[in-house]
Amino acid sequence: MLFSHRNGLKEYKKTIQIKSVDKELRNSLWTLLITHYYLDLVNYRQLLSNQQKNHLTILFLQLWTSHFKEPLDEMPALDKHSNNSFYHYLRSYFFNCNYGDLYDLLEFIVKNSHPDFNEDFIKETNKALERENSAYRFIGNEVVEITCNEEINEIDDALSTPFSSVKTHLQTALQLLSDKKRPDYRNSIKESISAVESLVRIVCKDDNMILSDGLKPIQAKLEIHPALIKGLGAIYAYTSDESGVRHSIKDRDVPEYAEAKLMLVICSSFVNYLTQKNEFMNE
Repeated sequence: MLFSHRNGLKEYKKTIQIKSVDKELRNSLWTLLITHYYLDLVNYRQLLSNQQKNHLTILFLQLWTSHFKEPLDEMPALDKHSNNSFYHYLRSYFFNCNYGDLYDLLEFIVKNSHPDFNEDFIKETNKALERENSAYRFIGNEVVEITCNEEINEIDDALSTPFSSVKTHLQTALQLLSDKKRPDYRNSIKESISAVESLVRIVCKDDNMILSDGLKPIQAKLEIHPALIKGLGAIYAYTSDESGVRHSIKDRDVPEYAEAKLMLVICSSFVNYLTQKNEFMNE
């Protein structure tokens, strides 16, 4: 917040940006795009290695053919100074599309770019989203409606797990939650709890163990407080009872975004906690 806002010289009117992107945020995101992905590729050729130039050229081709779904032989030139350039096409699209299409574009670029280009871009983009009071953040390669930094960090930490099965469940939960066109909150919740179940199987060395059967063994193995085990059992029960996500559910019982996000954060926290306890007990 600016000095003039803090001291009442100007009224601070910015509300949380849900389903919208204002001018200031759009400008900031565009600046980050052109600086991190060298959209004016021709003018930056001398600053980039051949490998980097190849990565970017492939990215631009993928944008044109796979994201915009345009014919390859109609792709504009990459030279910004051309009368009909890819740069100007993308800029016009970026500043005129709705919020959903804008975030789809950012996701596509991150998912199809070399990791070397992504790390700083995601960090700086999340700073801009926070500064401009957006409800969205990058978590991994997905743009998610979530505003608490603690929640973001918890999920990010869980996604860095060394166990591929746990990571796959969490990534799937995140993708189902963040799908702006066809979100699937029911299966997102299922994937979140399955991540914890998968970790319990790994710790207990039993590939067929269900979470409810693993609570007592993991409590004894990792010396976990009974109240925490009881809480984990209650969460599993929520996903498994007659109106829960693992069974046929009535219309009034269909989970919503808030429930799916809560489950993702809670299950990520349990993954982090159990991982740390397991590492400590094995030292």
